[in-house]
Amino acid sequence: MTLTETLSCLRHIQAQWCDTDIPLDKLAALEAACLVETRSQPAPTVRLTPTGLRCKNIADSHYTGSSQARMANAKPFRIRQKRHVTQAQALV
Repeated sequence: MTLTETLSCLRHIQAQWCDTDIPLDKLAALEAACLVETRSQPAPTVRLTPTGLRCKNIADSHYTGSSQARMANAKPFRIRQKRHVTQAQALV
């Protein structure tokens, strides 16, 4: 399995136990690489190992850019001035 396929599969798997639609041969390859854990009872589920979670986080930060780069391109925060609000008048 290529690196791109591996990262694509890791994006569909969570750190908690969940079901997935990834083919069994790819799950077996991920499990052999110690990136995921599988369990068949009571229902077939899969979750990321700590190593798999690190790989997924590194890949996500690589594809989305670092937080410093995002902050450099972000618009500066502007504080809005409070609007002048008049007090409500009595109805009677």
